[in-house]
Amino acid sequence: MRFAQHLSSHLTPEWRIHYMNYEALKKLVYQMVSCDWTKEDDDAIDELVHSVDTNYQDQFFNEIQRQLENVNSFYRAREAELSHQLHHLLEEVEVLTALHSNPRTRQMRSTEQKRRTLIQAFCEFYLHLTLLQNFQHLNYTGFRKILKKHDKLSRSDRGSKYFKQIIEK
Repeated sequence: MRFAQHLSSHLTPEWRIHYMNYEALKKLVYQMVSCDWTKEDDDAIDELVHSVDTNYQDQFFNEIQRQLENVNSFYRAREAELSHQLHHLLEEVEVLTALHSNPRTRQMRSTEQKRRTLIQAFCEFYLHLTLLQNFQHLNYTGFRKILKKHDKLSRSDRGSKYFKQIIEK
């Protein structure tokens, strides 16, 4: 399965606009090597003409940087939300522990209901954490693959250097 299809089928729909635009970057890569590219050419990639247009190459790296900033900004915002949510959940655990340690409130239905609600909240938290991890992994893989494609077509190592210096840090 091609990565663009994999990305499209595994992304979180509500976050679609925050993922990297792999197809747009792929198009820029092929424009950069100055060839008439169609999707069918993907399989015969080594047979394409490799003359790199530096204007497209600069445009490609500017777009990579823009998309990386978009992805990172979204990730940091969701991470901050989850951190705040975790802090709140841990406060609720402390409250429930205090209620449970009191013999008068230990057997109360409200305490049991709070416990169930808290368990459900932790399950939802875990789900959101997993979605964010998947977001990070798909984007990381996408940037790695598009920069590898850049290097292969341009016959340079600028993409791998960019990946090591900017994305992996």
